[in-house]
Amino acid sequence: MTNMTVHHYIGSPYELPTGSFGTKETLVPLSEVSSFNRNSKKEKIITIYEKEEDAYGISVNRLTDGYSDIKHVFTLPYIYELGEMFKFEDKQFVVVVK
Repeated sequence: MTNMTVHHYIGSPYELPTGSFGTKETLVPLSEVSSFNRNSKKEKIITIYEKEEDAYGISVNRLTDGYSDIKHVFTLPYIYELGEMFKFEDKQFVVVVK
């Protein structure tokens, strides 16, 4: 089986802000959403999303050196790599359905 990675790029006539956009998360102590807390000495912080869609977003990143070969395809001066995000990270993940 062969694994393949797809990269998405965008060109712009002006500099774009870089970073992550679109996710709507709230960090709260576990005790606010559950009575279950094994270690009361150290409060665990978890990430809450009101809706599943709030966990999705997009990232806009400057090109890294390894991918700068794509620049010749674009006529615009600023080239960025786009990435989609689904926030799991290494934090607890909770979706609260109302």
